[in-house]
Amino acid sequence: HTTCFETFPFPQSISSISNDIRQVMIELHEYRTKIMERKRIGITKLYNQFFYEPSSQLYKLHQTLDQLVLRIYEFKENDDILEKLLDLNLEISEKENRDKYVFGCP
Repeated sequence: HTTCFETFPFPQSISSISNDIRQVMIELHEYRTKIMERKRIGITKLYNQFFYEPSSQLYKLHQTLDQLVLRIYEFKENDDILEKLLDLNLEISEKENRDKYVFGCP
């Protein structure tokens, strides 16, 4: 928790995309819960069965979420995402070390 979540480089700006992400996450959570309860399966089985099926709603919701997250970070699909997150993490760390306010989760 302290080595991953607390140091994760969250996007440094709030925009309307944040609300879009929130809405898709709510929809995704509600959809997953409904399907797991109806089929009486756990989340692992759900993802094993439907995550890679392009016609499934689970797949579509994740694709939408992925596109929104790329937009809020201002990343491009062909970017090396891990490299970009590391760069952002180092940039945020440098700001924190200079006692600058950094946007993120408390």
